[in-house]
Amino acid sequence: MKQKFPFILLSVVAVAMVMTIANAVIFEQVRAEGKRQAQVHVETSLRLFWHLLHSKGKGSYFHEDRGRLLVGSYVINGNSDVPDEVLAITGNRATVFMGDTRVATNVEDRHGRRAIGTKLTSPVYDMVIRKGLPYRGDARVLGKPYVTAYDPIKDASGKTIGALFVGVESDRRALGLKVVAINTAEAAIFLSFGLFVLHIRRRSADAIHKQFRFLQVLLDTIPSPIFVKDRAGRYCECNVAYEEFVQVKREDLVGRTVHDLWPVHLADQYHRMDLELFAGGGVQTYECSVKSAAGTHLDVIFLKAVYRDAAGLPAGLVGVILDITERRKQERALREAQSDLMYASRLAGMAETATIVLHNVGNVLNSVNVSAGIINQCIRSSKAPALRKAVGMMQEHRDDLAAYLSTDDRGKLLPEYLAKVVEVMEMEHQDIEKEIDALIRSVEHIKQIVVTQQRFAGTTSIVEHLQVRDLVSDALRMDADSAAGSGVTIVEDIDEMQEFSLDRARVLQILVNLIRNAKQAVCAREGSGGRITISAGVVDEESLRISIADDGIGIPAENLTRIFNHGFTTRRNGNGFGLHSCALAAKGMGGSLTVHSDGPGSGATFTLTLPIGA
Repeated sequence: MKQKFPFILLSVVAVAMVMTIANAVIFEQVRAEGKRQAQVHVETSLRLFWHLLHSKGKGSYFHEDRGRLLVGSYVINGNSDVPDEVLAITGNRATVFMGDTRVATNVEDRHGRRAIGTKLTSPVYDMVIRKGLPYRGDARVLGKPYVTAYDPIKDASGKTIGALFVGVESDRRALGLKVVAINTAEAAIFLSFGLFVLHIRRRSADAIHKQFRFLQVLLDTIPSPIFVKDRAGRYCECNVAYEEFVQVKREDLVGRTVHDLWPVHLADQYHRMDLELFAGGGVQTYECSVKSAAGTHLDVIFLKAVYRDAAGLPAGLVGVILDITERRKQERALREAQSDLMYASRLAGMAETATIVLHNVGNVLNSVNVSAGIINQCIRSSKAPALRKAVGMMQEHRDDLAAYLSTDDRGKLLPEYLAKVVEVMEMEHQDIEKEIDALIRSVEHIKQIVVTQQRFAGTTSIVEHLQVRDLVSDALRMDADSAAGSGVTIVEDIDEMQEFSLDRARVLQILVNLIRNAKQAVCAREGSGGRITISAGVVDEESLRISIADDGIGIPAENLTRIFNHGFTTRRNGNGFGLHSCALAAKGMGGSLTVHSDGPGSGATFTLTLPIGA
């Protein structure tokens, strides 16, 4: 018995040493695995953090505005909803930094309050803010050890303007307690494991095989060709659709490369794209035209992504081929249809422009007719024949003209008669001169209308420095014939203003149409008389506003939304071109034309608004 004791003691010591070493190894492995799992967890939480913020900003860039950090229109400063959502989902703390300052966080200071306004410290500050690079690993956050993940926040120009943080607090004592618990249960687990290992391996193998078959069936039900390659570019898996695409069975495809399937120029292109994907990672998308193994020319999109092994290194790629041949045909047909539609629209636009020109020229021709009529009346009622008769009488007595003018009864009246004739003819001359001037200005306006409509097809606009009062006067004069005998009273309420840079032809076109429509609305109501008020002034030092209000028949509510539509009219002899062309002209000057009416019998007000300098 005494001989066995040293052996037993030695065995116990040896076992204790082995268990101590094993415990140390297990502790380090558990610690390393715990740290790795924690890092993976915070990495996943950080991606969730990015996703939630981009959802708030609807995919927009981060930017700074007046001392605030925003993503899109979502203000981050002082708004910890997203960090709290990350904490609720993952259990990890989260922070948004603007520059190096916490502006949204659920990390707490020593008083248990949100640590808003505290600073980011080195070495994280140097890596993330100064260099604009991510940081992963252990770091102290307000004096406490954390497993952390930091990403820089960059604006649209690539400038670093802040950072995102997700972390979990390290608890080494808790980790040690876990190791003790593991060691305590180690013996029992070891014994149990020996009994169940064969059974588990068999069930695991069956489950893996069943899962593999399910995935294979799932792949085969997808109609788009799918393939898998290893790091060397060799095919290792595909679905039925890819077999049909390359006309090669799956068992014959495995182990082959693109150079075994495709012509050299295509194989080189595919191989080059694979190498670029392995070098850059992520997802690769590109379009090309291919010829399938069946000889059909196809337009396709390649979608490829790298998959990685347990060490995080590229292990291969998965690719999907999307056939967009039919879509390309439809796009070509759509482009042809759009081209035909544009041509038809151009013809329609030319016809509409011609109609508008004729309508506006017709308005001005009314004033031309008025001027021509007045000139014709002046000529017909001219005193020139009487003057000719008086001159004839003087020529008959040219030999005794002095005696004739002083002694003859008719000769004595001749000088006074000539004076009156001259006075009347001077008045006739002034009237004719005035109407000729009006006629010239009307013809000039017709020319401007034509030039303006020609400019609608281009991008130029000719402006002049003009007084609004003068434009209103010209518009009233051009429409003077429609007011004759109507009994309509026109009131001008125009503020004293400086000259503005305006497109004379377009503004006159609008005013003439609006004044004529207002007179027609007033004359169409029951009873005589009526009133039109033309007012003009500057609004907010930015816009010129000209309003033409009448107390005519008014406009029903259902017509207010379509009164500017091409071809819309309520008059029996109307054509629906005038207001439509006015709205186009206002829009062409960067302004607007609007209408208001309280309904039938309440009159209407049309308002032209133009930016100053239009």
